[in-house]
Amino acid sequence: MLTDRELGARVRMLRKTRSITQERLAEMIDVTCQQISRYETGSDRMTPVRLQALAAALEVPVGTLFGEEGEVPMQPLSVEEIRLVQGYRRLNKTEQRFVLRSVECK
Repeated sequence: MLTDRELGARVRMLRKTRSITQERLAEMIDVTCQQISRYETGSDRMTPVRLQALAAALEVPVGTLFGEEGEVPMQPLSVEEIRLVQGYRRLNKTEQRFVLRSVECK
């Protein structure tokens, strides 16, 4: 069983590998960035609902937060991939949908 601190460290690692700031993750799950910090340090316990929201925001199964088997190993992103993700995140929702439709058609 993971401690709150270990669970928070996994959330932090997943967030950072996806180049998501605490502020952005907080917006995605409708909490403050201070709350994200408390989750990541293990000073606040995450509820099941909050764990589901975090997993959805990080685009992983909830079990991945606990280190369960079957998680897909992540390859590091290239510089170009990081730039693409950062650029995509700066787009508004309409522009993001357009980009996704364009990529999915090819």
